[in-house]
Amino acid sequence: FKAVKSSSRAQAKVTAKLKPVESSAIKVGKAVKVQLGNAPLDAVITEVSGDDVSVQLTSGMVVKTQVKNIFTE
Repeated sequence: FKAVKSSSRAQAKVTAKLKPVESSAIKVGKAVKVQLGNAPLDAVITEVSGDDVSVQLTSGMVVKTQVKNIFTE
């Protein structure tokens, strides 16, 4: 068998500059980015209770996370 080498692909992703949200700026209904895994996802804040924030992703899934995982562009 011949060895198949994959061609090196250039990373063409443009990473947006994400800024952490201040705890005073977190309000229900605000559109934010949420860091889940490796990629930030668009979301809307649905509930705030202390350091925990519930957000609804654009897919409809509701996720409870901490303030440190909430960003703006």
